[in-house]
Amino acid sequence: MKEFEVRFPKNDLLVTGAIYLAFAVLCVLMFVFGRHFKFNVVFFVILTVMFVMTVLSNCLFHLRVSDDVFKVRTKFGKSYGFDLKDIKEIECSDHNRPKLGPLYEITIYTDCNELELNHSMEGFYTLAEYLLVKYENGELGNNSVSKESHELMVKIMQMKK
Repeated sequence: MKEFEVRFPKNDLLVTGAIYLAFAVLCVLMFVFGRHFKFNVVFFVILTVMFVMTVLSNCLFHLRVSDDVFKVRTKFGKSYGFDLKDIKEIECSDHNRPKLGPLYEITIYTDCNELELNHSMEGFYTLAEYLLVKYENGELGNNSVSKESHELMVKIMQMKK
């Protein structure tokens, strides 16, 4: 089996950086032309903390699948792993967003962890196909994927093609 990863796309960081830069410029202008110095400092500190947390969470999170072994590094940098046979349940869902279209999510449950992935992540469709093939080949438990989740995963794979 080939090895693949699921992670947040790096171009999201460009958008986050552009938004942060705009607010940072606004803070500097408020420093120069404003009278509320303490408010400006607090606003800038909060904005900086939020930016750093967003960048770190996007850079740190990834899921690597190799030989039926899942290795996860969370948004906070904690690492853990599990085997394909450790998966207790896979839930596939879609959230209808009228203006942005559907948001597809796959949630993988093990005994002690829950891993939620969405279709905007790089490698999401590869993971969906991998899980679908493993389920249809009987390598996952019969009760691990509900009928609705299975149908939605098939639908996701058809839409991808």
